[in-house]
Amino acid sequence: MNRLQSRISRFRQRAALTGLAIVLLGAGATPLLGGQDVAAKRVRGPVVAAPSYQTVTKSFSGAGETISVSGLEQGQILDVNVTLNGFSHVNADDVDLLIAHGSTNLIVMSDAGGNNGVTNLTLQFDDSAPAGLPDEIMLSSGTFRPTNHLLQGADTFAAPAPAPSTNTTLAAFNGLDPNGVWQLFISDDTPPATAVSITSWEVQITARVPVAQQTIPRDNLKRVKDHKHHAHHGKGKGKGNGKGHGRK
Repeated sequence: MNRLQSRISRFRQRAALTGLAIVLLGAGATPLLGGQDVAAKRVRGPVVAAPSYQTVTKSFSGAGETISVSGLEQGQILDVNVTLNGFSHVNADDVDLLIAHGSTNLIVMSDAGGNNGVTNLTLQFDDSAPAGLPDEIMLSSGTFRPTNHLLQGADTFAAPAPAPSTNTTLAAFNGLDPNGVWQLFISDDTPPATAVSITSWEVQITARVPVAQQTIPRDNLKRVKDHKHHAHHGKGKGKGNGKGHGRK
C-alpha cells in the first residue's frame, strides 16, 4: 500500500511539473529542466524584445507662424523651450506672444519690458530659468520663464488664434505627442498697433521615444546546457589526465 501511494505521489509531482512547463511555454517562456533549455525547439514564432525607451532632444525652427515637428514617432513630451530670434518692437510692453500646439496653448510673453523700444533681441523661454521678464525695465537678450504681467484673460488674439488658456508654464505641453504643427501668434494690444519683428523662432523639444524593437526568430535559438555544469566537468577531466600522465 505504501509503495502504491509512493507511485501515485511521484505521478502527481510529474503531472504538476508537466502542467507548469506547458503554462510557461504558452506564455512564451523557456523553462530550464535538468540544466537544459528544452523549450527552445518546441516553441515556434518570433521572440520580440520588451520595448525600451530613450530620451532625445531636438530643435525645430521656422521663419513663419508655424513650425512642423516630425521624427519623434510615438514620443511623449518631457520638456519644451521656445526661442525668439531678432525680436524688435518700438514698445515692448505692447507685445503679447502665444504658443499653441494641438488644443494646448500658453502666453509666453505679455506686457513686459515697459515702454521701451528693443532691437534684434534673442529671447529664450524656459521653465527652469531663474526669473521671468521684467515688467518695466528694458528687455535684453537672455533666458526667462514665461511671463504674463496682465491678469489671466485680459489678453486677446485675432483669429485664427485660440482663446488664451490659463496655463503659466511650458510644462503644459508635457505628456503630449510632440509631432505636428506648433504655432506662434503675435499681438500688439495697444492702438495704433505697430508691426512686431521676429526673424525666426525655435521650439526645442525633449521627448521620451521608444527604441526600435528587435525580433529574433525562435528557430534560431539553440539548446544550451548550464554553463557551470560544462565548466565543472571540463576542468575535472583536464586535471585528471594531466596528473595521470605525470605519474607515469
